[in-house]
Amino acid sequence: MTEAVNPTQLWTAATEDLKRRVHHISFWQSLEGATPILSDGNSLVLGFAPGQYHLSGNLLIGEHRHIIERVLSDIAGQPTTFQVVEGSTLQDWENHKKREEATRLAREAALEKTKDTAREESWESVSEQALRRFLAYPNRALPQYKARYLREMLQLISETHSKLFPEGRSLDEASERSLARIFERVASSTELPASLVAYEYLRLRGEL
Repeated sequence: MTEAVNPTQLWTAATEDLKRRVHHISFWQSLEGATPILSDGNSLVLGFAPGQYHLSGNLLIGEHRHIIERVLSDIAGQPTTFQVVEGSTLQDWENHKKREEATRLAREAALEKTKDTAREESWESVSEQALRRFLAYPNRALPQYKARYLREMLQLISETHSKLFPEGRSLDEASERSLARIFERVASSTELPASLVAYEYLRLRGEL
């Protein structure tokens, strides 16, 4: 939004234009109830007093939002959007941004927790398969069968690793510990040191 356009002047001009385009009393009331607070980038921030915040719904209806932003863009001389907040001061706007940021961080934390749970369940599934597959092997006491089992398990672990951490992303600490427990289970079945199983795994993935 150009510096020459004052938020109050912009909204006043837009309101007059919009009243000519849309003949709807409740829409007019919403236009008049909005207080232009500031221009934030290419977006006009409109505030509504707490008791009138419900009026903002008329501006946010898809069809109304479209025509409002078209009128704002025409007046401002460049693409211009708008957003609404509860309140009518710069401090209200700052408080709104803080709430939005807190919500975003909480959402990201919840998503990450969900991902952590999914990873833990995936590693646990591999660990369970390690035992089931070994017990299903015929002649599992023979070294050649243990070698085949080891190769099969290392491939399964690597596939799970790549699925949970694509594009070479590093494992988190919880996954490192889960991976170590799987190595220990495979090592117990093959009668090999866990460090040797881990070595063969890293060699398989080209990390040595």
